[in-house]
Amino acid sequence: MTSGTVLVLGAGVGRESIALAQRGFLVAGLDINRESLCVASRQSSINCSKPVFAQADFLAIPVGPARVDYVFMSGIMYSSIPGRQQRQAWLQSLRSCMNEHGLVVLNFLIARDMNTRTQRLIHRLNCWFIRLPGANQSYQFGDTCSQNHFLHAFVDEEEIRSELRGAGATVDYLSWHEGYAVLSWCS
Repeated sequence: MTSGTVLVLGAGVGRESIALAQRGFLVAGLDINRESLCVASRQSSINCSKPVFAQADFLAIPVGPARVDYVFMSGIMYSSIPGRQQRQAWLQSLRSCMNEHGLVVLNFLIARDMNTRTQRLIHRLNCWFIRLPGANQSYQFGDTCSQNHFLHAFVDEEEIRSELRGAGATVDYLSWHEGYAVLSWCS
């Protein structure tokens, strides 16, 4: 990766967007938080880099077909999409904004303490709760709520690999211990 158009999802205060723009990439940074984007814009003007920042929801990306070479999803935003099927559908929707040889780099949350007695008990209780009327039928082991935000923590490497493959993506590289994957799609 030495040039091209990068879409940064979850741009926040611009750290990744600015660094990529300084390396010669054309960068569009999206985030839902307007205040963070204002900080990002100020930072980019101080650093003389030219990323473009826009307020948008990463679940409804405002990018035309085949416009992007790379998508970078910062933080653990992928894990904030509730439900395996929804995450897979979202990944499939990314494909339309990617060019033919585009790559996606996404980070995910790893469940590091799922084998504790407490976590096993919570899982058993959740399995009981999902039988109740109106319950979340798409509950998975690893689903949690932290500071009023849903997160899915992946339990093992095979879980994330099978989910990504199930979305039609090719897993070009996956670092389980660092919590990121590089994806492409066959033409």
